[in-house]
Amino acid sequence: MDFSYAHLQAMLAQGWQTKQPVYLRPRWCSCTRLGREDVYHFVLWYGDKVTLVGVLDCPEVQRFLADNELAVERL
Repeated sequence: MDFSYAHLQAMLAQGWQTKQPVYLRPRWCSCTRLGREDVYHFVLWYGDKVTLVGVLDCPEVQRFLADNELAVERL
């Protein structure tokens, strides 16, 4: 699973579309010395295809969520 915001942007540029809500949960192995890392999970659709893209929390993804008024559901 790719955790980069750039990967999400590349898929959206290829025509994939995101549906609400976006899911937020702690990373499975968030064993960092700075504490827990959160991951946003975007469900993307392209025609009849569906995929899940995980993106680590960062200012860019938070701005993307706000700009696109996407609902976030914490798991």
